[in-house]
Amino acid sequence: GDTISLPTGMFRGFTNIGDDSGFLWAVLGGDNPGRVTWAPAVFDMAADYGLVLLESGSLVDTAAGQSVPAGERPMPRTTPAQAAALRLPTAAEAETLVVRAGLDTAAVIGPDAPLAWPHGFTVDRVMVDGDGDRDLDLSGSVIFIHRGHLTIEVAEGQIDLAEGDTMTVPAAVGEHAVRGDAATVFRVRRG
Repeated sequence: GDTISLPTGMFRGFTNIGDDSGFLWAVLGGDNPGRVTWAPAVFDMAADYGLVLLESGSLVDTAAGQSVPAGERPMPRTTPAQAAALRLPTAAEAETLVVRAGLDTAAVIGPDAPLAWPHGFTVDRVMVDGDGDRDLDLSGSVIFIHRGHLTIEVAEGQIDLAEGDTMTVPAAVGEHAVRGDAATVFRVRRG
């Protein structure tokens, strides 16, 4: 998968251009991820599914029986003027925010990566295909299995992960081995 980094204050709209299910996995940087600004039409689509965005940034699913908590208020509908104030990058600007898929092991976000401006974290794309890779250190990271399968072996046993799984690997995990079956793994670390 491609990796994108979108600065705050920018319009973000996503369309699945493939024939399979689209999937977006996000990492929020810094200590203040800001608030979601929904396009006016998104309020209508959300209402059709029973979703209510609150001023606090929380999402309530009324279709699942949830209700707006006492003291909370729904987010006011975004005005056309508010939507127009969001920065809309040109196609050329947007391309500078993307790292395309296809690299074996690569820093994607971080000081020595293509997306090098400060994020508060780093992201590496790692290809794992084989047994007992003790050189791949996953401690103190969050990993996302984009493709394939991954097995992490620790003294207490093993953890099997499949496509779409996310795992927080404690910093104190100790010695571990990683085996993969054509796995593409995104590793996120503080930094």
